[in-house]
Amino acid sequence: GGKLRHTVVKYIDECEDAIRLYFAATTCHLCDGNLAHQVTESRYLHVSKDSCQKVQRHCKGAPKMLKAAVDHLDKALKTFDDISRRERQKPPLEKAVRWASGAKEQVRLTASRIDFYKYEEVFCQRLGRAGYGYRPEEWGNLDYMHPAMKRFKQQVDSGLPKSSCVHGFGR
Repeated sequence: GGKLRHTVVKYIDECEDAIRLYFAATTCHLCDGNLAHQVTESRYLHVSKDSCQKVQRHCKGAPKMLKAAVDHLDKALKTFDDISRRERQKPPLEKAVRWASGAKEQVRLTASRIDFYKYEEVFCQRLGRAGYGYRPEEWGNLDYMHPAMKRFKQQVDSGLPKSSCVHGFGR
């Protein structure tokens, strides 16, 4: 459990927090009197290569890191499979199996959705297209990683749910 927790916390602290901090800092530019010099066609934000590289550097390993967490959860679920059916039906163990199954699926979907973090050019293009607005569903969206989201069959590899978070802000 400790290694899995460490992996997810590292992903959030080093990558997703860097993305959110980037958007928080760029939002401050909206009050800049020279705003016109920072946008193209009055709507596309100029993202300096250096700024983007700093953010992407923290995130490029995130898909691989989350895939390792999926493997860890898969091993845990295989261990549960080795336990007799009678033992698995005990409430605490049954709850642990449901949690691990939901967590595995949500982390797998997140790793798949953020695969573009590995590629600097694609990452920077998306960062620039996003402008000043942070839209969680276009990035890692930490709420989607919650195992309870498995109940909502809205998150799939090719699409994202339109509903709000089940438990409030992720961090």
